[in-house]
Amino acid sequence: MLGLAACAAPPVADPRERGVPARAFDPVEVRAYVESEATRVLGPAPVAEASAARTAVMLVLSQSLPPPWQRPDGTWDYRGRPPTNVAVKRASGWVEWKSGAAVAMAPDRAARLDALLADPGFWAEPAYSPAEGCLDGGSLSIVVKARGRTRAARQVCGMHGRAEQLFRILE
Repeated sequence: MLGLAACAAPPVADPRERGVPARAFDPVEVRAYVESEATRVLGPAPVAEASAARTAVMLVLSQSLPPPWQRPDGTWDYRGRPPTNVAVKRASGWVEWKSGAAVAMAPDRAARLDALLADPGFWAEPAYSPAEGCLDGGSLSIVVKARGRTRAARQVCGMHGRAEQLFRILE
């Protein structure tokens, strides 16, 4: 009889030990991902309007294992739609598409969003938070256009700071 050691897989080397550099954060890739997922989930109209707007936010929360939900027939499934929202500031105020149709944002949420986008701390946060030692493949990816700048950011393995505040306003 073979011992368990004979069946064990060989250790996997860290790619950096083999001279393979760690993958760099790419804001262009994040923007393309957010636009692609928002288009898939919400349709092309919100993404087109956000891309043309002076002030807009697009976000996608990817979950490695989405929470299960029970169908009316009693069977279980996993959500196929990641939490996604596109919000655009029009002359009449903020509208959002998280349900698939443009809806006016509640005034209290709109005020919180305006305050967050005006906060220099939001713009100073690192654009990328890596998943050091984390086994959860989920991430928050955002694209924000405001005050003449565009910011693409990704937080892997949980949310924190002002990016989390942005998600909480738009969830």
